[in-house]
Amino acid sequence: MKYILALIIGVVTLFSPGVIANAEISDPLFAQRAKGIYLNVSNVKDTDKLVAAMEHVKRVGLTTIVFDVKEHFVYFNSQEGGIAKDAGVVLSLYDLPQLVAEAKKHGMYTIARYVAVKDKALGDALPETRIKHPITRESLDSEWVEPSDETVLEYNRELIIEVAKAGVDEINLDYIRYPTDNISALSNMTLNEKVVHLEEFVRMARRAIDSVGYDTKLGISTYAIIGWYYESSLVNTAQDVKRFAPFVDVISPMAYPATFAEGAYFDPSLHPRSRMYYLVYRTLEGYKEILGEEHAWKLRPWIQGYFTTPNDIIDEMDAVYAADLCGFTVWSQGNYYGSLYAGYAQWKTPIPEHCTVQNIADSA
Repeated sequence: MKYILALIIGVVTLFSPGVIANAEISDPLFAQRAKGIYLNVSNVKDTDKLVAAMEHVKRVGLTTIVFDVKEHFVYFNSQEGGIAKDAGVVLSLYDLPQLVAEAKKHGMYTIARYVAVKDKALGDALPETRIKHPITRESLDSEWVEPSDETVLEYNRELIIEVAKAGVDEINLDYIRYPTDNISALSNMTLNEKVVHLEEFVRMARRAIDSVGYDTKLGISTYAIIGWYYESSLVNTAQDVKRFAPFVDVISPMAYPATFAEGAYFDPSLHPRSRMYYLVYRTLEGYKEILGEEHAWKLRPWIQGYFTTPNDIIDEMDAVYAADLCGFTVWSQGNYYGSLYAGYAQWKTPIPEHCTVQNIADSA
């Protein structure tokens, strides 16, 4: 019902008298149709590099930039994050409202990448926020913080509200999971306990964004393997996409073929096309089955932009369309996107009918 209402609202907005017929603004599913790249903080804090990157993105026909607002530290010029400022974790490498304004001038959809539970800076400044032994409740020597700790929740609530107020189109939570490295103490926690703690963080983020009253979307980045082995993948990470789905607008599986073991998962005698194509396609099909019709439409995957050729990129993008999805973001930590740009320029696959704004109007 919510999905149908969103479509109707989008069509009414698009064709209402006195309203600019801007397809991107009016498209209620623009977040899921977005196509873009991740820019690391080095390319964001330098205005000249940022503008050059956005101009290149726009020139090749992409629509979106993803940038870090909080990762190892808080990178933007936080003025309202009281706990963050008191803890000394704000680096103020760039002016967030200014960045968003510049991106809007270039017609970019803006996604703020927000590293959630892996937070060494906060844990070092406030050791009591570190992930705790489930029995003794003593803080563990870890880079991860306790997702449901009151200080952790308030610290992140303050920052998320400020990011939303800056006008970003989407806040995407990364590392919204439990650590997978060997912290033996966590074996004393039940899966349900872990999931409940993470869900509390996601719910907090949803409430924080909604309190601002702007149309900022909430997204989550999740492990690709969940689409293959849902139940067993939850044991360590507790990244329960089914539980989190009702509270988010976008779900972004990190469908990077390089993260799958060589010689496994793909059999060229059985599976169509290339390894790059099949692993992305199979991941997304698995996610669709897990999420069901109610939430599968929220999918917009990450695809691999590192160690790739233009043909690899084409295969990955084709896999997204073959899975009946419309958008993607491309990850390269070093921001090397030569293969993406070359592949995107060569990409001739027709846009699926349901991936166009016109199709919304027709179906309504």
